Amino acid sequence: MTDQKKLEKLFRQHYRQMYRLATMLLHDDAESKDVVHDIFAHLLDDPKDLKEETAVHYLLTSVRNRCLNVIRSRQIQERVEHLYLLDLDTTITPTERLEEELKALYKGIDQLEPPVCRDIIMQHFL
Repeated sequence: MTDQKKLEKLFRQHYRQMYRLATMLLHDDAESKDVVHDIFAHLLDDPKDLKEETAVHYLLTSVRNRCLNVIRSRQIQERVEHLYLLDLDTTITPTERLEEELKALYKGIDQLEPPVCRDIIMQHFL
């Protein structure tokens, strides 16, 4: 598919279908347009010898794969942002509340049976 006119023809024929698939997967118009644009830009830079009968399958598979990459990148970015926000959380718990929580913890430990379990837990955490 080295001919630019053939590539333009493919673009006109399959753009809507590719864009629709990308929108269904990404739920974002701008990113969907970017994905389809990137595929055709890649074909311009690195021409493939696409056959008419397999071109649509190649294009739709490319859309799916790129969308999955975008989704994966989003998930990684969200995880990093979440961890960053957890790292920034510097709330200080009031001393009274900590003492109440410790009393409740000791009370729960005192109820453990057999007594050996209590001793093990107390030794471990003290």
